[in-house]
Amino acid sequence: MTSISGHDLPKGCGWFLHAKPNGFVPVSSKPFCGTDLPGTDTASAS
Repeated sequence: MTSISGHDLPKGCGWFLHAKPNGFVPVSSKPFCGTDLPGTDTASAS
C-alpha cells in the first residue's frame, strides 16, 4: 500500500503461537511478515 506521500508503507509482521496446556509456544523463532504483491503496491499477509 502506498501512503499519501508516495512512500511504501512498512510491512506488518507477527508471531504465531501454539496453545499448549502449560502456556503458549512460538510456532517459529522468526516473525511472519507481509510482502507487496508482485506488480502492485498492495501488501499481502504471508
